[in-house]
Amino acid sequence: MAKIAFVDDEADMLGTLKNVFTELGHDVRTSEDGNEGLRMILDLEPDLSFVDVRLGGMKGMEILRQVKAQKPGLKVVIFTGYNDTQVDDDARKYGAVHCLHKPVGLQDLIDIIEKHAGPIL
Repeated sequence: MAKIAFVDDEADMLGTLKNVFTELGHDVRTSEDGNEGLRMILDLEPDLSFVDVRLGGMKGMEILRQVKAQKPGLKVVIFTGYNDTQVDDDARKYGAVHCLHKPVGLQDLIDIIEKHAGPIL
């Protein structure tokens, strides 16, 4: 079982991800707000966090930078709905383990979780 955090402003998507990965046996936490999401990640210390770039409150790249500054061992995947190579470059520069472009398929998420947090049950 992995601890997984999702930070995204799309409540429906968060609900779906929480349901799917909880059913697969994982401890899943979610947040729709950037500031709350940063606190959640730092407190929970998940095996893997997925963070959207554009959020209310703190933006995703700033969350990534803060997480890596305070707890450099934590793994963060950046999500984006925008096809912007600058996002990919910044994600790598600030220490993300991966940058995903929405829409993201369930198998893509499973593959990334298995690679960085352990097997899916």
